[in-house]
Amino acid sequence: MLTRGVVVVVIYAMDTETGLTIPANQTPDMVCWTGSDGTTADGPFTPDTLAGKLEECLRRKVVTAWANGVFDFGCLVKACPESVSTIFALYREGLVYDVLIAEQLAAIGEGTLGRDPRTGQPIRSEQGKQTGAYSLHFVSSLHLGQDEAKYSGFWRKRYRLLRDVPIAKWLPDAVEYPREDALKTAQTALAQLELFASGRYANYHDLAAQAETAWCLHLGSIWGLRTDPERVSILEGYVKDARAEVDRRLQALGFLRTDGTQDQAAIKRAVVRAYAPDAGRCEVCRGTGKTPTGKNGNAVTCVDCDGTGLELTPDVPRTETGKVSKDRDTLLESDHQDLIDLSESEVVKVDDTYLPELRKGVRDPICPRPNVLVESGRVSYSGLVQLMPRRITWPKGFEPPKEHDFGVRGCFKARPGYYYVSVDYAALELCTLAQVCLWVVGHSEMAQAINESGDPGLLHTRFAASLVGKSVDEVLALLAKKDPAAKGWRQAAKAANFGFPGGMGSAKLVLATRKRSEGETIGRSGRIYPGIRFCIALGGDPECGTQLVTKWRGRDYPPLCKRCVEIVENDLRPGYFRQWSEMKPYFAWVSSCVETQGGIACLSPSDYVDGAPLVDRYRGGVDFCSAANNGFQALASDLAKASYRAATREAYLDRESALWGSRFPVFAHDEIFGEVPQSRAHEAAHRLADLMISEGGRYTPDVRLDAKPALSIYWLKEAEARYDEGGRLIPWDL
Repeated sequence: MLTRGVVVVVIYAMDTETGLTIPANQTPDMVCWTGSDGTTADGPFTPDTLAGKLEECLRRKVVTAWANGVFDFGCLVKACPESVSTIFALYREGLVYDVLIAEQLAAIGEGTLGRDPRTGQPIRSEQGKQTGAYSLHFVSSLHLGQDEAKYSGFWRKRYRLLRDVPIAKWLPDAVEYPREDALKTAQTALAQLELFASGRYANYHDLAAQAETAWCLHLGSIWGLRTDPERVSILEGYVKDARAEVDRRLQALGFLRTDGTQDQAAIKRAVVRAYAPDAGRCEVCRGTGKTPTGKNGNAVTCVDCDGTGLELTPDVPRTETGKVSKDRDTLLESDHQDLIDLSESEVVKVDDTYLPELRKGVRDPICPRPNVLVESGRVSYSGLVQLMPRRITWPKGFEPPKEHDFGVRGCFKARPGYYYVSVDYAALELCTLAQVCLWVVGHSEMAQAINESGDPGLLHTRFAASLVGKSVDEVLALLAKKDPAAKGWRQAAKAANFGFPGGMGSAKLVLATRKRSEGETIGRSGRIYPGIRFCIALGGDPECGTQLVTKWRGRDYPPLCKRCVEIVENDLRPGYFRQWSEMKPYFAWVSSCVETQGGIACLSPSDYVDGAPLVDRYRGGVDFCSAANNGFQALASDLAKASYRAATREAYLDRESALWGSRFPVFAHDEIFGEVPQSRAHEAAHRLADLMISEGGRYTPDVRLDAKPALSIYWLKEAEARYDEGGRLIPWDL
């Protein structure tokens, strides 16, 4: 069993062969399975015998080894639904060993996640493509020295052809191929376990929790999300019209060619003109942007002016390689409306990236693609779910009416008979930061404030009040009246509370918070700035960006408002450390960990649950900022994962639970999002919130957590709790 101090002496690796997966079907039909104890290989066997083998392993306490075992388990549950209880029991007993997750955990401990420790370069697939993803091919090559390209095997993608053929009639190579996989998995697991036992690999004791989390995430992926055909059609109509106007404007400006490609040279010239209006022509190319070079005299882009034909003065923003910058921040801060419009041209991305996926969701489920581990312990997703914007910035004159401005996210609709449920922890990382400070510093004003109010979000209001010299009650009263100044104070305080704990500098905070996802700031002229503008919110300036800087404390940055950076540096940062006296000692602890250990431990309560530590992970190879963030992010990640696992278990195993039959396709750091049966949506939503508080509370024993449920028909980030006259929770958008 995978528990502290126990040496695994019995291990049995398994692998399945199936039909091909497609994005909308993560559970193709199983064709066979094979097994191995690391010495010999057994099988292939027919799929109907796998459930019985797992029950035997559970009964005998045999550790089963897999490579991406969640896929195999998902295919088994499709064929044999009753096996789901056996699979969960294997995870709960610590009898599932996944060699890929084990390697990820070890790499986190070494500070090499996503990289080949032999070369220091990103991991490549069997086909040689740079991916950073872990596979059996890569992991076995590390531990066994086997580096043959298995992907070229004839049967790799053809086992569906054998689905109705008796195994006794299979060709020898069709029999041998899956046996090799099982043998390689077993030998890789045994090699890893030897390293763990010798102390040369870290984080072994976190494997059981992470492996079960991966299983729960895969169940959510199998369920997926559906989109509403009517809303997708409405969005498509507005996007097509808006894009036609955007293309027309960009072509008129010379930024877009008639074939739909951007004229990068024209955009760069506009950037130079915006930041250096008096720039003369480049004397090297005489304003042509080209210089003859080579034996045949072919013209190439002028290096001195980056093809703009203009003199590049120090005021012109540059990339790290010295070229003219044209990133979003450069365009947005240019004070040049054409470039600002170009930077905010989101309809193009919606048209090219999101609409094709939304159309697929009308026909079939959109299945999120989760990765159970990043360095901090968080979950990440690839594809639509991870990147989806909360709202769309429309070109002027093409904004849909309010009832149709639901964006990309609002096109997702709960299945018939279900409502969406969303429960997220309030300011979770502030709660875990407060808990960590109690452990390493011995005191925390944040913890005291959270426990007194029961509302972690009140930390932002409390800090905002101290910044402007008002009482908390005064600021709360102004916020209740939707006072724009008070809103700005709180936005600035919130940015500091979430930015500074990770060691973020003043310039970086200004850069990170001027995104539209952070809200907006209105200047005295009525100009709407995306994100937080500290010079307006705290400094009382009429407008932002009247003077720009591209350097701060010796580092290069995209153009930044000088006043914003100065206010953060001279007012906001000192005020933050005055407000929360535990933070300087916390940073001292982080510095000590980095300097003396080269890494940082993921802290947890000292007590044990069911004989195992709540968290047992170490992160190596970190710099100060990564370590500072990890101190509270890791605890938040493990806390939320525990809640997600508990909710998923009840949804699949406990018929008496209000969560029975619920499905959770999205797990976003501090939020669990999914679908609950309409008939018990009120009970299910509150059970989920209660479970998140009780389960998460084991990780923050000294700091109160808060989590409130909301129901909706469509996926709405702004959804809040709404009750009918009888006091029952109903959808926000009903």
